Amino acid sequence: KKSSQNVLKRIFGGLAITFRYSDYLGELYPIRFGLSEAAHEQAKPSATLLQQDEIGRLLPKLFRQRHKYQAGLLHVWAGSKGMEGSAALVCRSALRSGCGLVKLAIDEKHHQGFSSLDLEVVSLLVGQGQRFFNQAKLKFMIEHFNKGDACVIGPGISLDMDMQACIHELVPSIKKPLVLDADGLTAYAERPFSLPKHTVMTPHIGELKRLLGIEGRFTMNRDSLQLCQDYVEEHQLTLLVKGAPTFIFHPQTEVKIMPRGNPGMATAGAGDVLAGMIGAFLAQGLGPLEATCVGAYLHGVSGELAAKDLGSFSLMATDLIANLPKAFAFVEIS
Repeated sequence: KKSSQNVLKRIFGGLAITFRYSDYLGELYPIRFGLSEAAHEQAKPSATLLQQDEIGRLLPKLFRQRHKYQAGLLHVWAGSKGMEGSAALVCRSALRSGCGLVKLAIDEKHHQGFSSLDLEVVSLLVGQGQRFFNQAKLKFMIEHFNKGDACVIGPGISLDMDMQACIHELVPSIKKPLVLDADGLTAYAERPFSLPKHTVMTPHIGELKRLLGIEGRFTMNRDSLQLCQDYVEEHQLTLLVKGAPTFIFHPQTEVKIMPRGNPGMATAGAGDVLAGMIGAFLAQGLGPLEATCVGAYLHGVSGELAAKDLGSFSLMATDLIANLPKAFAFVEIS
């Protein structure tokens, strides 16, 4: 009995086993191992593992008579010269995740560089001028972004001073749910600004360190999990820390652990796909925690399905999007 208690303490006390032995894990199955119903009811988990049936119940509800605006209008500011692919990935993944309409903010002088966009993406041309950021453009973006249902800001916008100045002025004026990712997170970490009420941040470990003000070696253990939870309580936002596994933090909520995925997902653009998916679910009316859980889970399942067909070494971000229909079907049959 004492030995079993020590094992449970190692697993649930700091979740160190999740990282130290993750390379040796195979399929995970929830099982009953003898605890009474009374014991289950008394348990107060500090973390829970996301389950397939739970995600299926959280999916946005479909009805026959809905039109594209009822399916959600998502505004995106992503991509820049040389990083146009980021914008394409965000927009395509949002559309494949059920979003009714996606509008991408593009500076007119760089419009030709975004030729890889899907035909369904609406270009929101932000005016002309040598600089991206000026008061007229800012006013235009604020007006349009607040007419939609949700926003994604940050992937591939660059760390150019002009872009950074714009994001510091734009985000505090947005009143809609927001996914802040990549270069948007860097801008916030360097000089924080006011955030919309329902904000989701999606950092990898390097970006998380900047947000938390941590230098040197950093691992996800019991102490760092508490740091992340303290951060979301202080800032009142939802935080998704990308990795294997992925951790999701939300105020007044136990940590959510998302175990799905494949090593091949460690590839350029996979994070852009995830940002677009979460943005799509926000636009369809899910709350920030629900949208983040659904987006992360489907993203992981899509990676598993893609690797099954293509192998882990050959996986690309576009393969994740291509497998989203299968991922939805996988979750819906639960």
